[in-house]
Amino acid sequence: MKSKHIEAGPCPTCGKKLDGLTNPVDDDLDQQPGDVSICFHCGTILVFNENLELVPCSDENLEELDEDSRVLIFAIREAILAQRNNRTGN
Repeated sequence: MKSKHIEAGPCPTCGKKLDGLTNPVDDDLDQQPGDVSICFHCGTILVFNENLELVPCSDENLEELDEDSRVLIFAIREAILAQRNNRTGN
């Protein structure tokens, strides 16, 4: 698993700065339109649009993914939310 710095801008949901990219599956860190991401701050599932801007992921975007990818995305999201809740005591 590798990470890199990116200039993606703020999360469209929570507004927090998103400036890193990690790929838990392989070493490919070149984001492409349609690639799915998750905001580490709020857990919103996002997708890179044709301008490589992060926008909220639609149900249609998720349906285009294979089952293993959807399972992984939701598992990572749950881990992020659990970590956030542990930090805030919720």
